[in-house]
Amino acid sequence: MDRISVDIEQPLQTEVSLLLSQSDAVAAMLYPGEYRRPITAESLAKPDTYVVVARIAGKAVGLCVLFDRSDQMMELKRMIVDASSRGAGVGMALL
Repeated sequence: MDRISVDIEQPLQTEVSLLLSQSDAVAAMLYPGEYRRPITAESLAKPDTYVVVARIAGKAVGLCVLFDRSDQMMELKRMIVDASSRGAGVGMALL
């Protein structure tokens, strides 16, 4: 199996948008209703927001979003692993 690489990356990438779309689809199933807000790559392109992307063989296979809440606190807001890569340790690598 290929090694999993994990890095903070810029959110404005097609691969990030695709993973966020998967995340929103899961969130819509779990939390239907008017109060759920989709997260887009554009909404993450701001200071104190970090997109951590996991890649296998150069392909983005998972991500999580961290918000810096100051006082040495970070909030994990979204985390998704592509269905084709689940069970390969991507989630643990992201955490």
